[in-house]
Amino acid sequence: MSEKKKNSMVWPIGIMVTYGIFMLFMFSYFAFSQSIGVDLVADNYYEQQIAYQNQIDRLERTNALPVRPQIFFDAGAQEVNVVFDHSLRPDADGGRIMMVRPSNAAMDFAMPLRLNADGVQKFKNLRLRTGLWKAKIQWEMDSVEYFMEETIILP
Repeated sequence: MSEKKKNSMVWPIGIMVTYGIFMLFMFSYFAFSQSIGVDLVADNYYEQQIAYQNQIDRLERTNALPVRPQIFFDAGAQEVNVVFDHSLRPDADGGRIMMVRPSNAAMDFAMPLRLNADGVQKFKNLRLRTGLWKAKIQWEMDSVEYFMEETIILP
């Protein structure tokens, strides 16, 4: 085979090899992207969006309060504290506390809001792992609903 014919055969083979490598990369990328799990913020996301105006109203009422409840992690006692001021006493049915782990929806849980005589609720939970949590409190006071959310980082 002459030198000219060898050079003319290199380009088509190079193009086919480049195209083959590109296709292999694309198939690998597609397979990898299909294997990654995606957690939605909530399972019933669309229903929650429809009712979001009520949520905005709750947040505005909470922001208008003279003193907001406090949520914090007490590292010494290894517990989460929810503290309501004496002027903010939820109705008898209380409310609820939701602990949401943005990185893993399976770790989310909720519990009733049950304040002691001092307006404090403390809880330890074995499901509370280190990392970022969102504590959400919803309560009623004088038949008006309120809501607040705080970010807590557990060491």
